[in-house]
Amino acid sequence: RQAGYDGVELGPWGYFPNTPDALAGEMKKRGLSLVAATVGGNFTDGASVAAMLQTIDGVAALQKHFPGARYIVLLPEMYTDLMTGERTMPATLSDAEWKTMCANIRKVDEYIAKEHGLTATLHPHVECHIQTEEEIERVLDIPVSPCASIPGTTSTAAASPSPFSKSTTRAFRMSTSRTATWR
Repeated sequence: RQAGYDGVELGPWGYFPNTPDALAGEMKKRGLSLVAATVGGNFTDGASVAAMLQTIDGVAALQKHFPGARYIVLLPEMYTDLMTGERTMPATLSDAEWKTMCANIRKVDEYIAKEHGLTATLHPHVECHIQTEEEIERVLDIPVSPCASIPGTTSTAAASPSPFSKSTTRAFRMSTSRTATWR
């Protein structure tokens, strides 16, 4: 609240308390409301997608206790290790891997909407397979919008000098925008 925010994302599952009463208490202490949760994983891997769906079930069950929490932010896995910076998978996907990733983004998006009545949002970020303007455009080209895609401005700005130049022409497909500020 001191930073000027009145709502927060839940963050990775388990980062904040994951029971309704405990989480409500923490939010109330800080004068915050829950607006979204975050679920991440490797969209090119079927086992990772299955694990994400299980996590989504738990996250969505918790979100039902917070009326303002209508979004699940999908966070593609980084292709580098957060601690060491070493590559954990190729930085570039083949066309077949790209198709698999897009199909799985769509699958997760549809699951969130159909099973839980929530809106999926996609958060591109640095060192994942969706970070540049071209990659964001490619995701936006998935037939029948694959979620309320949301360019993360700081992340895409680091990978592309003008992350919104084309994406803003597709604003009609975006129901929300996730922004962060570097200070």
